[in-house]
Amino acid sequence: MSPSKSLNPQRLSFLMAIATFIPASIAIAIDPSFAQIIPDATLGTQITANDNIVGGTTRGASLFHSFQEFNVNSSQRVYFANPSGINNIFSRVTGNNVSNILGTLGVNGVANLYLLNPNGIIFGPNTKLDIRGSFLATTANRLVFPDGGEFGVNNLQALPLLSVSVPLGVQYGNATISSTGNLAAGQDLTLSAGNLDLQGQLQAGKDLTLQAENTVRVRDSVTTPFVALSGGNLTIQGNKGIDILALNHPTQTPFVSGGNLSLISDGIISGDAKFATGGSFLIKSVSGELANFVSKYDPIISANGDVDFAASYTGTSLLVEARGNIRFQGDININGPDTGVLPDGPDTQTLRTSSALILRSGQSTLNYEGVNYGNVPDYSTGSVPLGITLNGDVTLQPFNGSGGIVYLSAASGDINTKLISTDGGIRFTQPLVYDGGSINISTSNGDITTGSLDSSSSSFSNIAGNGGKISLNAINGNITTDILDSTSSSLRNAAGNGGEISLNVTNGNITTFNLNSFSSGSGNAGNGGKISLNATNGNITIRRDLNSSSISNNGLAGNGGEIILTAINGGITMTGPVASFSFSGNLREESKKGGNIYLQAKDSIEIFSLNSTGGLGSGNITIISQTSFTLDDRDCITSDTFGYGNGGDILIDAPSIILNNGAQISSSTHNSGKGGDITLRALDRVEISGQTSDTPRGIFSQSYSITAIRGNQYLGGYIPTGEARIPDSSEKLLFPSGLFTQTTKQSTGSTGTIRIETGKLIIEDEGAIAATRWGQNNNGSENGNISVDATDSILVTNKGRILSGVAEEASGNSGNIELTAGSLSVNNGGYVQTLTLGDGNAGDIQVSANVGVTVSGNSSYLRSSSGNNTLKEGNIGQGGDIVITTPNLGVTDGAVLDARTLTNSKGGNIGIQASNINLTGGSSLSVETQGAAQGGNLTIQQYNNGQDLTINFQDDSRVSASTAGSGDGGFVTVTAPKSITITGNGKIAAETTSSGKGGDIKIESTNGQINIQNGAQITANSNSEQEVADAGNIEVTAKKVRLDNGE
Repeated sequence: MSPSKSLNPQRLSFLMAIATFIPASIAIAIDPSFAQIIPDATLGTQITANDNIVGGTTRGASLFHSFQEFNVNSSQRVYFANPSGINNIFSRVTGNNVSNILGTLGVNGVANLYLLNPNGIIFGPNTKLDIRGSFLATTANRLVFPDGGEFGVNNLQALPLLSVSVPLGVQYGNATISSTGNLAAGQDLTLSAGNLDLQGQLQAGKDLTLQAENTVRVRDSVTTPFVALSGGNLTIQGNKGIDILALNHPTQTPFVSGGNLSLISDGIISGDAKFATGGSFLIKSVSGELANFVSKYDPIISANGDVDFAASYTGTSLLVEARGNIRFQGDININGPDTGVLPDGPDTQTLRTSSALILRSGQSTLNYEGVNYGNVPDYSTGSVPLGITLNGDVTLQPFNGSGGIVYLSAASGDINTKLISTDGGIRFTQPLVYDGGSINISTSNGDITTGSLDSSSSSFSNIAGNGGKISLNAINGNITTDILDSTSSSLRNAAGNGGEISLNVTNGNITTFNLNSFSSGSGNAGNGGKISLNATNGNITIRRDLNSSSISNNGLAGNGGEIILTAINGGITMTGPVASFSFSGNLREESKKGGNIYLQAKDSIEIFSLNSTGGLGSGNITIISQTSFTLDDRDCITSDTFGYGNGGDILIDAPSIILNNGAQISSSTHNSGKGGDITLRALDRVEISGQTSDTPRGIFSQSYSITAIRGNQYLGGYIPTGEARIPDSSEKLLFPSGLFTQTTKQSTGSTGTIRIETGKLIIEDEGAIAATRWGQNNNGSENGNISVDATDSILVTNKGRILSGVAEEASGNSGNIELTAGSLSVNNGGYVQTLTLGDGNAGDIQVSANVGVTVSGNSSYLRSSSGNNTLKEGNIGQGGDIVITTPNLGVTDGAVLDARTLTNSKGGNIGIQASNINLTGGSSLSVETQGAAQGGNLTIQQYNNGQDLTINFQDDSRVSASTAGSGDGGFVTVTAPKSITITGNGKIAAETTSSGKGGDIKIESTNGQINIQNGAQITANSNSEQEVADAGNIEVTAKKVRLDNGE
């Protein structure tokens, strides 16, 4: 309590020790005989005819009075005389009756007045105080002073020494002080008792203190508002409880302080009123433990400073606004709407219609401040952070169909929370299930750190509601969260839609745990909710799963939600799967579309797996990074379709793209839909390498199984069969790193397109690119092509492969392979292949390389084939064509470049435009047939506008259009305008070793010379041991033919 101007600068506080219990009763109707003032004989107090109190005993600057009875009639005006030099007037009642103060009580001066009556004090409805100093009324039985002296009712002769200044502190007594009047003091006003029962008005120029050993009870009435107004601090302390209900005048704010406002109790603090303070607001216990704050109807708190709840809160919607910080140490439990809020306030709709928690800190303006506080600190412009801290859990009970609303806003400063729950409530048997509520947290200059945020809706046996929205926004600060859950789930029934999750940071990082906005039901499931994270100038880190899927066990599944992660000037790191799929028990017919997934970052993007699959179709997956993008150790990106909708497109754009150790990208089809397109753009390079025996991440065994095929039937990396199990196989399955767009065994759709735009493409160590058809194509759609455009080079090595094909028992044509580069090198067991083993044609291979093409090493080949060594019979389609345009072609060290047929279908053609062709180490360039169909044709001509062509053989290498079956061999045509040179140990052959006719050979240089030298051979023989077959013809046309040790 601040001192009056006449006191020395020492704060007025009191220590009143409780003596023995003194029974007291409070009169309801006042007998006139009690409305009188009777001094006792101890201190010389006198009453004048005009109700002035004079006399008494002086000690220093203090004056002491003592009364047998002290009552003021409603018509009386009783004043204490204030002799010169007196700063404090102490008065006591030594009788056994309550003091009824029904009229005016004052001091003729500026002294402070203390009134002590252990029996109780009643201030009536007409009571007025005329006190320019401070006033204290108490039911304590004594005051204790610093020198050990006392002034009380037990020892009437004892007085403090002459050096007495002010009491040390206060105890309360056991009786009650009640007030329905207008109590006002120019300085401090203090009421201290066993109980306080307060109505009417209380006003203090400085501090207002309301203290009770037991309970402080506050009420207003329909006709009379309650007012507690202080220019300084306002303190309400009821050691065993505070009971406030003052809502009959919603346009007024009952509790207003220019300084701090405090509610203190070890019992229940019930506060149904509006509180406004020019300083800070505090709720705490006396003992230091967490207090218990409740409100049944309407709590609104507005503070020009900080708000500190060293308490838990249970009650209706709570609104707190502050220019400073907001801190809660206990739990918050919102159990219903605010029924007493202003009809036209800015938050009226929210507070009245839902369970709501609204916290705003660091505000420049306050909506509920009550009065003009005058010259108070402006916290909004200071350098001290002004945030919100919730150290307990926050739980909102559903109301009006919703789990409630939490709104936390800090204009400047950090926001720290534990669990916040606005879930629709877990319902086991009740028919009514609510939607999850919304959670909105924002700060302009500070961090947001939360525990789990739950806006879900869940039910055991009934229909679940929709998940609520979670929104976190920080302009200059970080966002760090635990689990965010806006799901909708029902164990035995249908589910609603997942809610939206949005996290946005302008200058800071986002670090979060699980993010879930999926819908999951035993019956129908709703749509997954949208998840978006944006860090403009910072990083995004997700430490576990991110799921916006729709999952139904026995009904229809909805759409997966959209997922967007952007870190325009930072990076993205994810250590768990990201999923936006649509999955049902009948995956092919009863699931809808997977959601789009979009990732963009300046720095690195690290993922675990991305999954957007569905029946009606799949979402698109887009990854854009200004730094190298790497998939490693079974990382998987998939946008497969399991129904009649199309698979989603996958686009990755980064300086370099690397897939290692079984990492896979797939956009395949398992039904009638079309597989999605896969596009990789990397200015520097794309590297695909390695394989694993472990299942790629993000491929869910409960959704579909994975099988691979072996040996020369190998057409792809992994083949999802559509079955709901992993096959029991003793063979170890291997999963290569790669890009895959496939149709699976039960599908009737077609594959998408794979396109790579890069500087260099490297496929090595059993990495693969595959566009393969395993299902039945009933709609005549073509498989997508594989297209690579590399400004520098393409390298396929160490069993790396590029594949397009039609599997056994499948139907429909495979797509083409188009390779454009400075150079193409296929070596060390690598291969490029289009193959058909089913009722469909193999695709074409087209290679354009302005430097050179090299196919090198045993088991290395560039091939288009109809059938293989084990699958020759039945309805197998034609082989595809191969076209190579390059100045230099090398097929070396036992490698093969061929377009062959081993079936009843025609083999593909080979067309080569080159200036120099080198075949060494027993390598071959062929269009051979081993079946009943005619082999394809082989055409070799000069490169672009060149004039010359050289074919160099070594080590019995060969160019062949031969037949080893009943089909006729194809034609070999070699042309060049100026010269053709065929040299070295090898041959061009059109031979037959079976019943089929050997192919024809035509070598033509109309205006030039043909040189056959250094052991080179041109042959058209019949070498059949079983039956006579015609050899092919040889035709040579040139102005000049030169044979130099050639045949």
